[in-house]
Amino acid sequence: MSPEQINGEAVETPSDVFSVGAVLAYAATGRSPFGAGATPVLLYRIVHNAPDLTGVPASLLPLVAACLDKRPAVRPTVPQLLATVTPPAMVAPTAVAHTVARTRTATLPVAGAHNRRRVLAVGGAAAVAVAAAIYAPSLLTDSKARSAKSAGARPVNPPKMLWHAPTINESAVTTNAVLTIQGSEHNVLAALDPATGVQRWSWTGPTVGIISSIGALPATVYACGVQLFTIDPSDGRQLWSAKVVLDEFAVSDRALVAWLGGEARLTPTLSCLDPASGMKRWTRRAPATAYTGALSMSSTVVAFCDSIDSRRVRPERVYALDVTTGEERWRFTAGRLLGRPIATADTVYVGGGDGTPLYALDAMTGAVRWKSAVGQGTAAPTVDQATLYVIDGSHNVLRALDTATGAQRWKFEGRDFRGVWGPVNGVVYLNGFYDDMIYALEARTGRLLWSYRAAGAEQVAVTGDVVTVVCGGDPDARTVYGIRPR
Repeated sequence: MSPEQINGEAVETPSDVFSVGAVLAYAATGRSPFGAGATPVLLYRIVHNAPDLTGVPASLLPLVAACLDKRPAVRPTVPQLLATVTPPAMVAPTAVAHTVARTRTATLPVAGAHNRRRVLAVGGAAAVAVAAAIYAPSLLTDSKARSAKSAGARPVNPPKMLWHAPTINESAVTTNAVLTIQGSEHNVLAALDPATGVQRWSWTGPTVGIISSIGALPATVYACGVQLFTIDPSDGRQLWSAKVVLDEFAVSDRALVAWLGGEARLTPTLSCLDPASGMKRWTRRAPATAYTGALSMSSTVVAFCDSIDSRRVRPERVYALDVTTGEERWRFTAGRLLGRPIATADTVYVGGGDGTPLYALDAMTGAVRWKSAVGQGTAAPTVDQATLYVIDGSHNVLRALDTATGAQRWKFEGRDFRGVWGPVNGVVYLNGFYDDMIYALEARTGRLLWSYRAAGAEQVAVTGDVVTVVCGGDPDARTVYGIRPR
């Protein structure tokens, strides 16, 4: 039984996908991912607790975790589940003529792969059959199966792994260091040498659980949690601190903007601090429907979206606040199943699923500059001055779109992708959801430069000539890898 069914909400295809995930977890471990006990206890755990996926094979863990996501809209679709049975061969990137860059945006047909209303006739024995069909390939242990799998994902000029180290939640990079959260008490920040992984310095916070997220500028590291601390990245010396509880945040040399944590979570509130001193510049209460797990900041605006409405009784909007004053500039009803917005100095990009277009909105007014039928899904795009790189989950491709017109420059086809980063030094990075591959693409053409297997990759960053990858589904037990292209 899915969380939405327990809560009396609409039960559709994602509810069946949740059941498939539970069956997969049971088949892999011999126990329920929500334990044993009385029915009321189990129902509470399904709604409120994370599933226990200890013992699920690493090759299957991302799929099972995705199926058991509490949010129906972000669970895999039926085609995505079936794609795990017969993995398609990776298709080389397709170059698109540059002449279309200045023509009118073509309307791209959107397949029904991400339509959450499609019916999945799975129940009882049928659910077990589907689960077995999906699960069986990952359990093949004969040499022929292993050879076929490795041949299908053979890297192109694979990079060399230099080192690996434990981390909690996420990492951050500066020009000369990789910052990781370490320690069972979540209160140690360590700086690692990018080339060797050797620890240069560490900083220990005054209380347990002091660090939940980190960010970095060239001259300052920001460690947020039950308090905000700033640290000199060259030697680990503490600069200053502020007694403010911050959750998701974005920082630049002009401002630090964050969702307030603690009791402020009950009423979504944004706060802007001076990044050099921690002094509060403004505080703004957001609509009660705002999603406090994401925001995007540019030199002009702060953008965020409404949370996903699984009941479909309200529209989902994107909002833009003036980064200097905190005043609302505009709000725009964008559609459904909105992903993370991306803000630049002059444009805010946002899209979603369930037929929602990808919009390019004027950062000052919210006016539509262009829209495309590309389905963004839940993964945030990334952008440079000329190109927007967006994962079109309905077609299993990464598309590079002209920021001025929305016209497609090139596309890269493959398995289901879960994240895209960059460009850094002319390279775009993305990772596959089911094949656990990191792909490095030439930003100008989409040409595959190399690929590297990294199970459960969550974050990619670059410092110097070293690519750092954070892997692992458990936020408290992740690993950061340092790899260098050959």
